[in-house]
Amino acid sequence: MGGTYTTYGKIFFTVVLCIGLLSPLPGAIDDIDGIEEYADGDTVRISINDAVVVATVAAREETRRRGLQHHSQLCKQCGMLFVFPSSARHAFWMNKTSIPLDIVWINARWEIVDIRSGVPFDSTILRPRLPARYVLELPHGAIRSYGATLGTRISVVPANRP
Repeated sequence: MGGTYTTYGKIFFTVVLCIGLLSPLPGAIDDIDGIEEYADGDTVRISINDAVVVATVAAREETRRRGLQHHSQLCKQCGMLFVFPSSARHAFWMNKTSIPLDIVWINARWEIVDIRSGVPFDSTILRPRLPARYVLELPHGAIRSYGATLGTRISVVPANRP
């Protein structure tokens, strides 16, 4: 009988351990506001410190690849939010983009993990130091004017919500 109890005890412990490892930690944030529900061209409001930016969502691979390439201007508080299916060191370049940009990599907890300047028509590949789930492109100088730095947390809500 002791052997049966020990076997069931080991199985129970293993199941509990696996459930614990696979469950998210309390307070862990993966996808805020269901951002994956948005389609290409949807608009979201992004709060960065006290500033609010209106961004177009780029969720499909084709739209993410095109990005802001064929835009000749971008309003001061406008941008594009690239939504990727998973976190990685997503690379960007400015090869066919005619406007200078801030490229802001954001992790799944909506914290800024890297910021780079994109120079028009530059073919240099820009890659973040850390994995990111989202990338926000803004007019050059905007992220600094909002007082954002590495670790700054942002929030995202649909533009049609209060």
